[in-house]
Amino acid sequence: MRLRKLIYIFILFASITTPIYAYNYRFEAFPSASVFGSDLCTSSAIDRNGFNWIGTNNGLFRWNGKELQKAELPIKNNNLINDIKITALDVDSKGELWVGSIAGVFRLNTVTLKARIVPLPKSPVPNLIANINDLLITPKGVVLIATRNGLLRFNEKKQSFTYDKRFPFISEKNRKVNKDRRVITDLMNDSRGRLWVSTDGNGVHIFDKNEHPFIVLGHKQLGTSCIFTMYEDFSRRIWLVKSSGLVCLDDLYQPIISVQSLFEDIKVNCVSSDDVNDVFIGTDNGIYKYQADSNSISLIKNSGDKDLHIENDGVLYIRKWNNEQFIIGSRLGIFSMIKRRFKFDLFHFKDNEPESLSGNLLRVVLQDPTTNRFLWIATLNDGVDLLNTQKNKIYPVTFLDGVDKKNYSVRCGMVDHYKNIFFGTDKGILRLDRGKRTLSRSNFYGLPIANEPILAMLHSTSGEYWIAGMNTGLLRYNPQTRYIKKYQTKKEKGYLPSRNIKAVYQTANGSLWIGTHNRGICRYDEVSDSFELYSTKFDEKNNVSDKIFCFYEDSKGVLWVGTGKGLAVYDSVNNSFKEFKSSMVDVDVMVLSIEEDVQGRLWLGTNSGIRCIDVSSDIYTQFTVSDGLQSNVFEYNVSAKNARYIYMGGNNGLNRFRPLDFVPRTTVTKVGIVSVRLQQNDEKELLVSRSDLYKKEGGFNIIDLSTDITDVSIEITVLNSLDQSKCRFAYQIDGQPNWTWLEVSESLINIPVSNMKEFTVKIKSTNEDGVPSDKHITLHLTQSSFSIASWYLLVLIIAVVILVGLYYIMRYNNKKIMVVNDSIINHSEASVFESAELKELVSDNEIVLEGQRIRKVLKDNEWYLNRNLNKHLFAKQLNISMSHLSVVLRDGLKTNFNDLINGYRIEEVKKRLKDPTFKDYTLLGIAEDCGFNSKTSFYRIFKKYTGVTPTEYIQNDDIRES
Repeated sequence: MRLRKLIYIFILFASITTPIYAYNYRFEAFPSASVFGSDLCTSSAIDRNGFNWIGTNNGLFRWNGKELQKAELPIKNNNLINDIKITALDVDSKGELWVGSIAGVFRLNTVTLKARIVPLPKSPVPNLIANINDLLITPKGVVLIATRNGLLRFNEKKQSFTYDKRFPFISEKNRKVNKDRRVITDLMNDSRGRLWVSTDGNGVHIFDKNEHPFIVLGHKQLGTSCIFTMYEDFSRRIWLVKSSGLVCLDDLYQPIISVQSLFEDIKVNCVSSDDVNDVFIGTDNGIYKYQADSNSISLIKNSGDKDLHIENDGVLYIRKWNNEQFIIGSRLGIFSMIKRRFKFDLFHFKDNEPESLSGNLLRVVLQDPTTNRFLWIATLNDGVDLLNTQKNKIYPVTFLDGVDKKNYSVRCGMVDHYKNIFFGTDKGILRLDRGKRTLSRSNFYGLPIANEPILAMLHSTSGEYWIAGMNTGLLRYNPQTRYIKKYQTKKEKGYLPSRNIKAVYQTANGSLWIGTHNRGICRYDEVSDSFELYSTKFDEKNNVSDKIFCFYEDSKGVLWVGTGKGLAVYDSVNNSFKEFKSSMVDVDVMVLSIEEDVQGRLWLGTNSGIRCIDVSSDIYTQFTVSDGLQSNVFEYNVSAKNARYIYMGGNNGLNRFRPLDFVPRTTVTKVGIVSVRLQQNDEKELLVSRSDLYKKEGGFNIIDLSTDITDVSIEITVLNSLDQSKCRFAYQIDGQPNWTWLEVSESLINIPVSNMKEFTVKIKSTNEDGVPSDKHITLHLTQSSFSIASWYLLVLIIAVVILVGLYYIMRYNNKKIMVVNDSIINHSEASVFESAELKELVSDNEIVLEGQRIRKVLKDNEWYLNRNLNKHLFAKQLNISMSHLSVVLRDGLKTNFNDLINGYRIEEVKKRLKDPTFKDYTLLGIAEDCGFNSKTSFYRIFKKYTGVTPTEYIQNDDIRES
């Protein structure tokens, strides 16, 4: 009996602790897929630079990481490659792209985009074109082509193709007789270096590493001799797509899995797999997944864009992009399939559904003190609910004593040492009866906080209650001695710095920490019965925001703090707090809740999704709505965890996830340079606009800059990733010790080069989990120097300028004398003067008046809100010349056009940030409405005028509440 009980206990423990991996598949339209509409994807290949080439029924396309572009290739005397059906693609060791089509074979230089036709031999069968079915480059660099009339091999010396006579099933007799010819349908290199050749009617022929015949699989082994497509999965199984059905072979090439019966009425078109032993089968009825562990096949449903019903459409092509992303070619066009192991479960309010939360805006999540199965969840104005985490059922809590739940806005919660549960509200404290699931008012030992908002509560290890009230401040109550202490709020040393308390927390060593919303962190000293305030100034010793949301002590005893400017950590040696920054990616968000998993990783609930930080390996991951979250905004101190799950609440319900399901990706994305721009006199000039700037392995050619260029802007794109929103890139300039990390959305690197003769920029990226690449690309830039011929040309230009200048000076003096003698100076209402040549005849006071008039007209008409406003258009609207405008701006207003316009735009942005009308607008939306064209220029100009970034300005001035 004891042994049987032990076995049952072991099975129960294993069932609880063993993670159950739930996969989630999301289909999304390929970026810019509308370029070729419903043209079918037939093949794809990735060149050495990371660009993806896609063959379709209507030509060749290239994805540069941002958009899909049709490759209009210049070919002498033949332009068919731009519009014909592409059937096969592959890249050789030199980086050239081999293109097979219904019109022949082409070799494409992916850097110069120059293509040339490779001649094919004459067909041995009269009136039969050797259409290309597949194209393959062997490990030895040999180019093979499968055609309707045999196998072709490329001769490097002759630079042409010849029919391969070494394969026994293609004989001289078979090539001459039309009815006996053999159509080669597909070619494949397996992981053991063997060559597979499939035919339509003659089975599959396998050759060893030296291309000697190894084995022939025909009708007896496969049930048919017509094989159209072959694929080797991650477990080295060989999948053969037959004329009817599908066969899987083991290493002995005997059918071990026959799934033909499952596809009797469905046509199979292609097979692919990931690196976790799952196989994906493309059919006319969508994509099926084969699971080797259970030997089962199921249809994949779309959990992403509901308008994409790809599961009901013909899937003709599947290519693995990385371990979790696939390119899908179907009759609807081209899509991406993103496979997620990590999954979020959501509990939130649903209309007319009894088993749902009372509301969506969560304020408290408490673990039941008696069992891990129950969570007590409080929402803002909709009461309290009980969640049974095993049954996933929600039970509402009843209010007693005439308590109207709509009048009790929950703010905080507490479980004391006696297993009592209390909730702090806007009108005092409510007590929970767990057995009856009821809430009632509590006078809480008669403390004077019955009807005021409760901000935070804690039952300390010494048995004392700490209650923070909005009006009363911080109270300390000892139930044994009935001693009540109220701590006054003063800005003096030793006193509580603020009444606006967000968190009260006690660590394992008994230290009591208090976090405020506007005065930072303080620690209670029991010996002196006073508070030690930690500075929030950004100096060498202390570096933490003054807005504190939560505390968390991890399993190693390290104290973490969630602040309004990211994550902070306590340095016990120096008794100070430091802003925690990953060496890979800066964490500069509001950290509102913190939990730790069994692997020691920190999970942060922020105002921009959930973030995971592995402090030991410095791996940074961000999860947003694209990963299944219903909202990116979470609430402070709304989190809990048990043995399997972590719970985090936000403004749209409770999110549950299993940290063990998360496995970091190993594939690292690449970066590419889209363009390089030079900046001169606040005007950008396009210097390079090519995506093929690669020289060799990660290198670029030297770009010469003119001597008067002051800034360089380098535009970056992320390659090899279909979900770019979470990828990041970094750059490093010569002389800088650290890498500067940026979001993909901030894809411009601005470098001041006025004082640098020559420098190098290094650029690298991360994958979607934040794992950085160990390789980088390099861009060399030099300030160009003048040659002797250039000096002669410069001297000639200077001489011409001097002569022209003398001519205009003499002409100006004559005109000035005539004007004075005839007394024709007349200042009209439209303008104080008509040209810059009369400037000296007008007093400085009149120029100032003219400038004030222009400033008034600009402000009254709000012309600065126009994004397309330039100096020429501004002068035209004022009905004056550009030279006239330049003189007034320079001498009357002591500024230039750009500074004048940007000044008004910045003031308008600051005005709207304080206006409640625009509270639902994003920062970038307000900037665009105020005339800014890009996020990069807006951030640069805002910091130039205010000295801080827009984010720092909002947080420091408390314009918007969290």
